[in-house]
Amino acid sequence: MWFFRTRTISSIAVIDIQSASVGVAYVYFSNDGVRSMCYSLRVPLEHRAGESEEAALERALHAALAQLATEGSPILHQHTGSGRVDRVIVSVSAPWQETVVQSYTETYPRPRTISKVMLEISTRDARALKEGSELIDEVILSVSLNGYEIPVPFGKQASRVEFTVLTSYMSKTLHATIHEQVRKTFHMHETSLISFAPVVFVALRDMYPFEKDFIVLSVSDTATDVAQSRANVLVATGTIPHGVCNFLEAGRVAERSAIQSIEDEGPETLTDLRNPLRNAVFATQPRTLEQEWIEEVKTLLEGFSRTIFLPKTVFLIAESGARDYIARTLLHSSARELWITSTGPTIIPLTPGALEKHIHFEQTKPDISLAMISLYDEKRFSAFGE
Repeated sequence: MWFFRTRTISSIAVIDIQSASVGVAYVYFSNDGVRSMCYSLRVPLEHRAGESEEAALERALHAALAQLATEGSPILHQHTGSGRVDRVIVSVSAPWQETVVQSYTETYPRPRTISKVMLEISTRDARALKEGSELIDEVILSVSLNGYEIPVPFGKQASRVEFTVLTSYMSKTLHATIHEQVRKTFHMHETSLISFAPVVFVALRDMYPFEKDFIVLSVSDTATDVAQSRANVLVATGTIPHGVCNFLEAGRVAERSAIQSIEDEGPETLTDLRNPLRNAVFATQPRTLEQEWIEEVKTLLEGFSRTIFLPKTVFLIAESGARDYIARTLLHSSARELWITSTGPTIIPLTPGALEKHIHFEQTKPDISLAMISLYDEKRFSAFGE
């Protein structure tokens, strides 16, 4: 008789720290390799008077992890026979982390055999992080040997090496906070922290294997992350400090202005408030912020296009209620002039349906960001493979 059952189904905990929310999920892998999300939750950041943004994030993270442990663990146990996970993956988006792309050059008096370790040592020696920052991710994007870009450079010889590296970092305080809360929740000392760009690149590369050149626009609550892939290589990233909440807040400010105007002018102007489209303040203010966002996107993409034409395909990641609006805004703005085609970009909003072949949602609300992080699943990659 067997008194103990050996657990063969592996599982992970996924944590997504965005600009104004924290998402958590349990994902398990069945024996046939099928990935399933059995529990997910997203907790918004609630700012209190006099506290820092990091304090609000810490409270939201604590609340999300507490619910994951109390509500999610029993559900995970039903599917896997255990409420414990094999590993924890944490994705951190702007503004909590910063990503920079830097180029390095190494010359040698005589040809040397190039290895990944050699480039990593050169990067480490030249790396200059901000004071109080902690490295969370580092990815080699491209390598040129003796002036020629080489798809697979390792093992080849060269006397001059030029390579580009993507580095992501965050504050040491927040880094320590995340590790401590994860350790207390899962009783694990090892946690994989990753940034937006590698996560979304790896996930989309696997989901759309025939799309080699594309742009990703991830619009969260108060920030927009942008990344570009060329020939299946991540070549550029950037961040804009505006997101969906900024548009909503502009509308709220305009509505408050309209209410104040009505109070000042008298109740006979109430009909103007009932129809916001007739209220000049309400209509103008969101348009102003919308235009600011468009100009920021345009400036960032112009920087991308200085070295290569922008790819026609644009993947859009945003909340379901905002996806169509953002897509229309891009297609009918001055930003479409950056594409050389007369029709502008082809915008593909990512929906839960696009993920159905890659992950099952087991009686839980689909969360695209959490699902994409699970597709990344601790893969370390470079321009030359995982």
